[in-house]
Amino acid sequence: MALRVDATGEGDVQAMVQKTLEAFGQIDILVNNVGGGSGGPNVVIKTATEHWDRTIEITLKSTFLCCRAIAPEMIKRRQGRIVNISSISGKLGESLIGPYCAAKFGVQGLTQVLAKELGRYDITVNAVCPGYVFTPGWEQLAREMKAAYSTLADKSLEEIFEMRTKNLTVLGRPQTAEDIASMVAYLASEEARNITGQAINVDGGAVMH
Repeated sequence: MALRVDATGEGDVQAMVQKTLEAFGQIDILVNNVGGGSGGPNVVIKTATEHWDRTIEITLKSTFLCCRAIAPEMIKRRQGRIVNISSISGKLGESLIGPYCAAKFGVQGLTQVLAKELGRYDITVNAVCPGYVFTPGWEQLAREMKAAYSTLADKSLEEIFEMRTKNLTVLGRPQTAEDIASMVAYLASEEARNITGQAINVDGGAVMH
């Protein structure tokens, strides 16, 4: 069932939960995949307040609202799986995307807190941290790199992205949406019942801990 929802709006989120319960009777899995930034790349001291607020709202507030609305339904049944989509930018700060990094760091902190608060109800809470996936955000960054560097003028946006990821990952290749989805599916499965509070990278070895 598809619903059009503003995940940053409390009323919209509550309506989504209610419609889902009416249709299916229960909620077993929550995947928080709403996220992104507002405004282009910039250093923190030049970041507009509205861009900071909007990025935190889209990425972190949406995760909070959905978890807060759905977790009580899982608590009633004493089971559930929550998977939050963070980023390797939530583990390693990167210049020019300060609001995005701060929001993704926040998602990982919230993941740990919820894992501790909900574990007694057999609810697991984990985060998946994608590396380099060719999203609209990366496409825009590649476009800006193409405009800024004459050596990239004859390269396609996809080629620029692949060149970038080849240098940043030990496997020498970008990640795909399917790579990320596979990890989400695993964390939502019974096989992952003893994994909680983790932030798992799917990044080709770009960030190691």
